[in-house]
Amino acid sequence: MGFSLKTILSVSFLLPVLITATSVSSVSLWFSQKAVNNLAYQLMTQNSDRILDNVKTFLARPQQITQTIENLITANTLDLKTENMDKWLPFLWEE
Repeated sequence: MGFSLKTILSVSFLLPVLITATSVSSVSLWFSQKAVNNLAYQLMTQNSDRILDNVKTFLARPQQITQTIENLITANTLDLKTENMDKWLPFLWEE
């Protein structure tokens, strides 16, 4: 069982280098996966928040229009008689 000096020296220098390189690459891979997952979570959260804001704005608009029309009818600015529908046209086109 005689190993040559060349083999013993090669293994003694190569083994720590391989262990270190493997450890560093494993830790680097773990941290990069963690960073990518964090970034993906932030992106999904921002997109869902933006979509939610847009949907809320989109759904609030008809309620605002209805409330404005109700206020105009209550203030007798617009009336519901069919002969006075010409007054409604500019208002409805604006909405």
